Amino acid sequence: MDTYQVARIAYCTADHSVRPNVFAWIYREINDDLTFQMDCHAVQCESKLEAKKLAHSMMEAFRKTFHSMRSDGRIHKSGSSDDFAEDSSSPEYSTPDDG
Repeated sequence: MDTYQVARIAYCTADHSVRPNVFAWIYREINDDLTFQMDCHAVQCESKLEAKKLAHSMMEAFRKTFHSMRSDGRIHKSGSSDDFAEDSSSPEYSTPDDG
């Protein structure tokens, strides 16, 4: 089983009309020479609801990681937006009746 560090996931989604039961994420891989590349990963879930649940679980993991990194000084508060984690209204995380 592969493992991924939450802080290196640049984006994830389960909200698209072509394949609603797919959960996908973009992962920032760091190379030996300290350059990085972005890798796209996807898994086909049993249902649209399962894919949405994975997206919500990832959102919660992002929130916890962000707050942890902020509290220990690895992330400094910017002047523009307060907490990205408070914005759960974006389409990636909406939950209409998914059946």
